[in-house]
Amino acid sequence: MNRARILLKLEQRQDDKTIAQDVFTSTKTIYRIRLRYTEGGIDRALYDLPRSGQPPIITEKVEAYLIATACSEPPKGRARWTLELLRDKLLSDKKVTHISSVAILKHLQKRGIKPWREKNVVYSKT
Repeated sequence: MNRARILLKLEQRQDDKTIAQDVFTSTKTIYRIRLRYTEGGIDRALYDLPRSGQPPIITEKVEAYLIATACSEPPKGRARWTLELLRDKLLSDKKVTHISSVAILKHLQKRGIKPWREKNVVYSKT
C-alpha cells in the first residue's frame, strides 16, 4: 500500500523528502520505487519478483504421512502422540532429513489436529 501511495505522490510531482515524511520511509526507498517503475512499469513498482527461497521441508506427501501417523495409534506404551514422537517417526522412517517440533506443530495446527491432547480420527468424506 505504501508503494501505491508513493507512486501517487510521485505522479503529483511531490519531492522525495516530502513523500518520505508523509509515508514514513526513506528517500532511498522512494528512489528504488521510482527506478522499478521506470524499468518495469506499475506491476514491477508495486510487487516484488518471486524469490526462490528454501524449498519446503514438509511436502504434500510428507504432510499426508504426518497426518496419518498423528491420527493413528500411538507407539506401544504411549497414550498419545507427542510432537517429539512424531518428529522421531518422520526421521526414523526417512521421510525428512531434519525437522523441528515447531514445524510439525504448525502443520498439525493448520489442520486442527492435536494428538497430544486428544485422540484424532480421520473420517472419509465419502
